[in-house]
Amino acid sequence: MEDYNKSKKELINELIQLRKRNTELEQYIDKAILCDQMVTDKYLKLFNSIDEGFYVIDVIFDENDKPVDMYYVEANEASTKIMGIDFTNRFIKEINPNYESYWFEVFGEVALTGKSVRLEQYAEQDKKWYSFYIFKIGDENSRTIGNIFLDITERKRIEEALKESEEKFRPILENSRDGISLLGLKTRKFVYTSQSHIELTGFTPEEINNFSVEEVYERVHPCERDIFIKQYKLVADGLETLVDAEYRWKIKNGEYRWFSDRRKLVRDENGQSIALVGISRDITDQKEYEQKLNLQAKILSNVKDAVIVVDENDRIIYCNKAFGKLFGWQENELIGHKFLDFAQGYVDEESKEVILLASEERHKAYSSEDENHLDEIKCYSKNGTQIIIDVNRTVVRDSKGEFQGLILSIRDVRDRYEYQLELKKREKRYRYLYNSIDEGLAIVEVIFDKENKPVNLRFIELNPAYEKQTGIKNKNVVGKTAKELKFDIEDFWYETYGKVALTGEPIRFVKEDKLLNIWLDVYAFKIDLEKGTEVGVLFNDITEKVMHNRKVEELIKMQDELYVNVSHELKTPLNVIFSANQLMDVYLKSDLIEDKKDKLCNYNNNIRQNCYRLTKLINNIVDLSKSNSGLLMLNLNNVNIVNVIENIVQSVSDYVKSKDLKIIFDTNVEEKIIACDSDKIERIMLNLISNAIKFSNSNSEIFVNVLDKEETIEITVEDTGIGIEKQNLNYIFNRFYQEDKSLSRNSEGSGIGLSLIKSLVELHGGNVSVESEVNKGSIFKVELPAKTIEIQESEETNFYSNKIETIKIEFSDIYSIN
Repeated sequence: MEDYNKSKKELINELIQLRKRNTELEQYIDKAILCDQMVTDKYLKLFNSIDEGFYVIDVIFDENDKPVDMYYVEANEASTKIMGIDFTNRFIKEINPNYESYWFEVFGEVALTGKSVRLEQYAEQDKKWYSFYIFKIGDENSRTIGNIFLDITERKRIEEALKESEEKFRPILENSRDGISLLGLKTRKFVYTSQSHIELTGFTPEEINNFSVEEVYERVHPCERDIFIKQYKLVADGLETLVDAEYRWKIKNGEYRWFSDRRKLVRDENGQSIALVGISRDITDQKEYEQKLNLQAKILSNVKDAVIVVDENDRIIYCNKAFGKLFGWQENELIGHKFLDFAQGYVDEESKEVILLASEERHKAYSSEDENHLDEIKCYSKNGTQIIIDVNRTVVRDSKGEFQGLILSIRDVRDRYEYQLELKKREKRYRYLYNSIDEGLAIVEVIFDKENKPVNLRFIELNPAYEKQTGIKNKNVVGKTAKELKFDIEDFWYETYGKVALTGEPIRFVKEDKLLNIWLDVYAFKIDLEKGTEVGVLFNDITEKVMHNRKVEELIKMQDELYVNVSHELKTPLNVIFSANQLMDVYLKSDLIEDKKDKLCNYNNNIRQNCYRLTKLINNIVDLSKSNSGLLMLNLNNVNIVNVIENIVQSVSDYVKSKDLKIIFDTNVEEKIIACDSDKIERIMLNLISNAIKFSNSNSEIFVNVLDKEETIEITVEDTGIGIEKQNLNYIFNRFYQEDKSLSRNSEGSGIGLSLIKSLVELHGGNVSVESEVNKGSIFKVELPAKTIEIQESEETNFYSNKIETIKIEFSDIYSIN
């Protein structure tokens, strides 16, 4: 009983203890449930908060363990958001009966084998790319899997675009003028170099890839090495991500070349520095150009001309020392200020408009040229001193031709300005003299060929006297050459002016200008003795003087010939008279007059004939003198010219017969009344018939014809005598001309007759001409105008009785006339 009671008691205690443990267990279970709930809540929060989609899937197999469907046990919010549909508690074939078998195979393989799978796959049904992580949930008998996935369509698109970009840009990269390299920071070796980098340095890819950083340092020029190393370390240590540097680096051939280098730090996904990208460009030529620019800048800073540079916004960006010295401004007072403001404030009102026009935007384009020059701009320095300047303005453009600014070169020309003012005064005086002198003055430029031979003349300037004397207008020829103007200038002028231009020696000469048909007294001199080929030509038209001198010379010559001829003509009859007189004197003294009567009569006739000769000579000389002085006058009457000529022919017929000749008169008209001087016509005809008798052979004929030609009357005297040499025909009517000038010539004559005939015919308004052939004879033609005058026709007188004395005088040089 005691045992029972004891056992009961123990049982009760054990029950109490059991209840107590049960209570603790319940509390523990409650705590566990609470803890599990908390864990589940945390899991759910995590499950629903991740960006990736998450499915818990039961894979459904058939009796042959072939996956045939999938049941979505659970899905997080991200999966619904990504897929656009809630898959929870649904079969996939319910959602998409045509679901791809590929996915059954992948998920079934994981469920059966427990091997996790990561993959990226394009889902045709969604037209999207996904990344998947598929893993098994539960023990080996479980067919549940988890699928964490993400929509990577955009990433794939970017990757594809990057791939395309790489394909496009890799050739550009490889063919870039810039050298590109990639240095691994862990290995401190080059892992990539572009072809341009190889070409720039001269090293092969293997040589470059084997370079250490230290070797790169050693090849940097000592002057830039320290800063190069410092900059490299700043990037390599991650203190800087991008550094630009310029340095000299020794390439393979040992030459230092200037490089512009940009180094950029490359980090991995964890932010760790893994590589250094370098982009290098050979800037040696640029550096040399910059050095030249620096040198030019130093030169500009020391040149005498003031220089100022203005940007595209009209702001001053540079001025040299000469500018500050000229205007009294410091550099810091100008840089950054508007040039136009400066110009307007310190430019004279007279020049302000020129500056404004030159500074306007529309003038910056310079459609014709990018340079212009502004002369004698009046402005003021800072302290108010007036300055006269010349400005050369040059437009600066970029490679596209866009306006980038102006460079202005300014020169102080105050001295030149004052000098020019004085020159203008002198020029005004010179111009007055130039225009007022009566000598022609031309300035010409002599043009030479390659052999330095003068071949052309360019007209620079002509004064009014030149225009007046030559008729050539300044405006028509200035700036043009003689050959352009088609002036037929003799080589003499080119050679003469060319000699003056080359030697500088002036020359004076007298020359006929055949182009202008005038005679010139010319003084040619070089304009600038030091240089240039301009020649001044000062001249006077001396044509009248030359013609006068020629006339004087001709008169002197004529006078000399007259003296010779007249002395001969006087001497011959005087000798005859003197001889006859001596013989008559002998006969008279010897009382032989009766016995010598016939001879005395002959001597008397000789004396008379030679007196006629002297009378004819004196008459011709007197008439010639009157003709020269314009005093030879006509006594005009309206007469029948046919009768006049016929009467003359009849009156000389006996004289003609005495020379064993025959004279024949003919006419095509019986009467023709014209105004003429019968005495002068007689002189003309007697002279022509006398010449025909002199030069005709015995038993030949002389023909005198009158031909009515309506407006004129033609009178011809034709012989068949010795004729005239062809070369003498042009001179036959010249005064004192004789074809045979010898003193032993066959016929006498002074050479005045034909010249006097010409004067008498021309005095009537007619003309005289000759046709002749040696040994065949000559034809003299006198053509008179068939005009009348308003006077009463004079009565004809007894021609034969009144004119017989004249005939004897005109025929006095034909010997043996009794």
